[in-house]
Amino acid sequence: MYISQLEWDDFRVEHIAKHDVEPHEVWEVCNDNSHLARRQGRNRYLVYGQTLDGRYLFVVLEQIEWSVYKPITARNMTDREKRNFRRLRK
Repeated sequence: MYISQLEWDDFRVEHIAKHDVEPHEVWEVCNDNSHLARRQGRNRYLVYGQTLDGRYLFVVLEQIEWSVYKPITARNMTDREKRNFRRLRK
């Protein structure tokens, strides 16, 4: 999954802030080659990855164009999601 750009609006920035996530952290996860992405429906993707500081995040993206996505939400991974992420990355 190649992501060249994330398109943010004020609502989404405020929404992820409620989960103590910042836009730059979402960008770090999306640009980490070890992230895992799963398609969910036609234009939605569930992305699991780590920030440069090692924080495990779950991100939902909506595809706008070929490599342009709109973040829908982002939060910390649950313990179960972290275990699965570590297992699948090996």
